[in-house]
Amino acid sequence: MKRNQLELLIILETCTTLKEAAGVLQKSPSTVGRTLKSLETELQCTLFQHSRNYLLPTPEGKLVLEYAHTFEELTKKMEQSFLSLSTQNIYHNWSEREVQCLLLIQKYRNLSRAAEELFVSQPALSQMLNTLESSYSIPVFEICRNRLQPTVMGKTLLDYAQKLDTLFQMIRQDLKEFQDLRQGTIKIGIPTSLSSNLIPLIAPAFLNRFPGIKLRILEDQSRKLKHMLKEKQVDFCILHTRNEKSARKVNQTTDDTISYYAYYEEPFFLVIPRRWKDLLALPEDRPLEAADLLELSDIPFVLAAKRQPLRNVIQRIFRNVYAITGTPFNPTACCSSKNMETIRRLVLAETGISFLPTSYLHLYSEQNDLISYPLSASLGGVWSLAIALPKQITLSRSTREFIEVMKKSIEHICFEDTDYPIQPSSQNMS
Repeated sequence: MKRNQLELLIILETCTTLKEAAGVLQKSPSTVGRTLKSLETELQCTLFQHSRNYLLPTPEGKLVLEYAHTFEELTKKMEQSFLSLSTQNIYHNWSEREVQCLLLIQKYRNLSRAAEELFVSQPALSQMLNTLESSYSIPVFEICRNRLQPTVMGKTLLDYAQKLDTLFQMIRQDLKEFQDLRQGTIKIGIPTSLSSNLIPLIAPAFLNRFPGIKLRILEDQSRKLKHMLKEKQVDFCILHTRNEKSARKVNQTTDDTISYYAYYEEPFFLVIPRRWKDLLALPEDRPLEAADLLELSDIPFVLAAKRQPLRNVIQRIFRNVYAITGTPFNPTACCSSKNMETIRRLVLAETGISFLPTSYLHLYSEQNDLISYPLSASLGGVWSLAIALPKQITLSRSTREFIEVMKKSIEHICFEDTDYPIQPSSQNMS
């Protein structure tokens, strides 16, 4: 990228045709066209499209144009800073390569070392530096103890060069994110029971917006998914996490290699077969309290398998009953399963009663012959739907877009289709 190429984009934005732009630049339309094509080839994207003899910027073109205006303002400000030192108007056609060369000379304080890093000859690098110094009528470096040291004015120029380098990098990074939305694969780790219910809600909406992206869904147990995340076998995981005070802050977890960003908090319900309603005689005008659950000590429970996130929430409910009443609550577990649908069907078959989260009861499955009872907040029957990803990682644009679609899809269904909405978490992903 070069300054004159970015300036051409601004002129094309104003003139709208190659012919008009050529007149402003006093060049032939073919020359202007080749300059534009050269930049598009370098950036690997189309910046302008022809429409009824007019040039219209593409989305990528609009992005680069914003940076072009910033670049123009910065270079003009730079030239103004050195205007008093020159006897003529200052104009230097800064290039991305030139900025990199200058900053490497500053880094190594040695032309030979910088030239080696850049794979260019020292005379060529020296000539580039001489041309730059002539443009601004200043020496950028001076020799001190056999090393190059920036002069006073050189430091000012180098500060501007660093800002130009940042702009060049931002252009390329943002364009890469645009390309991510047109092609590529997002690898998502998710527990099997959650995947079968959640992914069909999200995937159609996302693929409709971004048809060029492929989704690869990897289903497994939470522990294995976390291992896959650490090994970078997936881009991120969608998991349920405990929702205790010690786990509510972003990044606060027993695993210091994974960050959790909770998006939705959902409560658990006690679920029973409809035909057991009169037998159990549970209150229907208020949430169940610890004392109400103690009355169920002799009733068989269908529980989630040990070490499952679902089981962890249920065990917390049991502990809170004991903490509140002083009486241990250890009901009989007639059977256990890793699958929420199996648990639901076992309750339907009148094998026992259980606890299930709001989303599964009111979003993903039909109630049929189940009755659900809300629990008091004091029982701690709640968990969070969270995004898990390795710490200190930058998400791709496509991954961020998927997460946004997921949030909107869940919000729409939760708040429209049920009287027990999942509540948005206060945590946000930076």
